Amino acid sequence: MAPLTDMLEGRLKVETCKRAGAAGLLGGRPVTLLASGVGQVNTAQTVTALLEGGRAEFVLMGGCAGAYVGSGLKVGDVAVAMEEIYADTGVLTTDGWLDMEDICLPLAGPGVGGNSRFNRFPLQLEHFKEGMDNASRAVPKPAVSGAFLTVSTVSGTSARGTELYGRYGAICENMEGAAAAHVCFIYGVPFLEVRGISNMVVDRDREGWDINAATVNCALFIYHFLKAGVI
Repeated sequence: MAPLTDMLEGRLKVETCKRAGAAGLLGGRPVTLLASGVGQVNTAQTVTALLEGGRAEFVLMGGCAGAYVGSGLKVGDVAVAMEEIYADTGVLTTDGWLDMEDICLPLAGPGVGGNSRFNRFPLQLEHFKEGMDNASRAVPKPAVSGAFLTVSTVSGTSARGTELYGRYGAICENMEGAAAAHVCFIYGVPFLEVRGISNMVVDRDREGWDINAATVNCALFIYHFLKAGVI
């Protein structure tokens, strides 16, 4: 969160929702920045508490992600979620993987519009198109949009990455996004998720990671998205 915090005008430290953060103007718009912490429970608690505390115009999640080899993404690129998918919530059987729709257990719903959600939470990017176009011109390479996977166990082998990429055709994975999309779906609040690519999903090798480039480029995208002033 540090690159975004450094860009805040009139920065004030805040502690809300049991999370430390900061508030101020970012790209000319009032924002509250909160570090949710790692994982789905931390994220769901943070977003729920924030929305219960007052109506938000929208929720924007930023962070890092690992990109699948087939995605065309490289370390330092920026990715935007078109859909968030709970990738490992379901049942593993002797006949293969079953997701929540296969076993007829919705994770949410019916929500706004009367739709239930199982593993997949589509994001309504039409709300954000103009701002995204503006932000894509500000980062070193235009942002890539696609499906994101949320996992509880990060893929630390090429074999696991290939399996998940083959199953879902997603572009990257993280540990939080589906939980945030899930909560925003329940509350009917627009949600956008932007992540910088810190590493490729291959056999785990931290020498190839660049978390600084991922976070700086993600923050740059978010700043210029907000500066566009549209949703």
